[in-house]
Formats: sequence, structure tokens, C-alpha cells
Amino acid sequence: MKDFIKFILCLALILFILHKIDEKRCKNKKKELFDNNQKQKLAFCFLTVNDINQPKIWNKFFDIDNSYYNIYMHPKNADNVKSFMKDYIIPKYVETAWGNISLTDATFLMLKEAYKDPNNKKMILVSDSCIPLKKLENIYKILLENDNSWFNYYKPSTYVNSHYDRIQKLDPTIKNSSFIQEQWMVLDRNHVKLIIENYIKLRYHFLKPKLIPDEILFITLLFHLNPNMKNELQFPEHTRYEFKSHRFITFADWYYKGRLVNSFHPITFDKVDEEVLNKLKKVNTLFARKFSNSSDIHKYWDNLVK
Repeated sequence: MKDFIKFILCLALILFILHKIDEKRCKNKKKELFDNNQKQKLAFCFLTVNDINQPKIWNKFFDIDNSYYNIYMHPKNADNVKSFMKDYIIPKYVETAWGNISLTDATFLMLKEAYKDPNNKKMILVSDSCIPLKKLENIYKILLENDNSWFNYYKPSTYVNSHYDRIQKLDPTIKNSSFIQEQWMVLDRNHVKLIIENYIKLRYHFLKPKLIPDEILFITLLFHLNPNMKNELQFPEHTRYEFKSHRFITFADWYYKGRLVNSFHPITFDKVDEEVLNKLKKVNTLFARKFSNSSDIHKYWDNLVK
């Protein structure tokens, strides 16, 4: 009887040890999966004139484990960058001008630089006047849910004269793939690869006068090169009304108290009032613009960010 009890106790001990070994293996496997996921990063690409307008906000935003992200910056005037962003200016530079192919050239340089890091999974284009409306870890989770790119885009028809006329300037070989896009976008690494491989040889299509390439080129290139592109986007093609709402990636407001302020540029917020705060609370975008360097938005940001 004693021998039988000893046998049972030994068996129980062996089973307990095996269970602990298996439990440790499972934990290590979970840790390995988490670590592999952590290797994927967000690449924040800042296309600016001078410094970012709200360095206090961005400094808070990036104040987490930097295994989540990398930063790249292409300023028009590098000498005017005084904040922490000066450490992230990319080595190559082009002179930029509004509405000019130079803006897509500068974006292309940042994408190339970001693509060098194999861990950069999503490349996010933001401006100097942007602020984040979500915490970095939440943006990370949202963007890494799938392999989609994010565009706010639509196909203009004849009744939208300015956009439609610009599309008509494109060569027939690429016109059928063309869309109007919001400049600020999120690109998956797979789509950045396509752009890098084809940008130089297809750039000439977008040199027509008054084309404003930054609002056409990237979405059009991707549709031209990838027959399955519409299935690799976070959002379907928008209507003109949806496009104008700017409620998908980067919120922008073109109206103040029901009045269109400017047909070329959205409102630049200086002193933030209750109307602006309510709008920012209601939208579900990743970012918002335009905030000047004298804006008091930093006073309210902690209560806005989700």
C-alpha cells in the first residue's frame, strides 16, 4: 500500500512539473508573439514649412515606449526647427511650394527613408498644424488591425468643376485610375513599396500646370498599379459630401458658424472656443488641423485625447 501511495505521489509530481513546463512554454509563446508584434512600428512623417506648431502636444504624445514608432521630418526651412523634432529631419531635401509636385517629392523622400526600417508597417503623413486626437497606443492598435491604407478620396464629376478639370488634364493611360484625395493619409508598407518602385518613372504624368499633385498622385498611382486596390483600403470611395466632411483620418473645418471661410484652406484655429472643442469631441478621426503655433489648444488636449 505504501509503495502504491509513493507511486501516486511521484506521478502527481511528474504531472505537476510537466504542467508547469507547458505553462512556461505557453507564456513564452505569447511573449514571442507580442514581441514580434511590437517590432511593427508606426512611421510619423511630418511635412512642414517650419517647426511643428504644437510641440508640447506632440512631445506628450510621443512620451511612451519608442518601440511603437519612428519619426521623420521634411521641413521647408530646417533652420527654423527648434523643438525636439530637429533630431528627426531626414538627410535629403527638396525645395517645396504649395500645390507643386515638390510636395509629393518631399513626401516620397520621407517614405523612402521610412521604408529603410523593415519594422515600419504604417507610414502616416501629418502636417505642422496637426494635433493627434487619440493616444499613440490607441492609434497603434487601430492601424495595425489590418494591412489597409487610409485615404479620404472620391471621384469628381462634371458638377465639381475645379476637381473635375484637374482630372481631365491627366493622360488617358492614367486618367481612369484617378481620384481626388486628401493630402494627409496613412500608407501600409506594401503600398509604400509600390510607390517607391514606380514614383520616378510615373512622376511625369503629374507635371501638368495647376494639377495640385498632392491631392491626386498617391491614390491614383496605387489604383493604376494595383488592380485590387479598392479592397486594400480602409474606406470605400466617398461621395463629394463625405470627402468634404474630413471626418476619416484628419479632421479639418472649412466652415465657421455655417459660413465657408476659404475654398483653398480650412480654418486655422488660434483661440479655441466651445464650438471648436465640441466639434473635436464629436469626430472620431486620428488627427485634427489646422492649429497655429499661438493656439491655446494645448490647454485642452489632455481632456480631448482618447
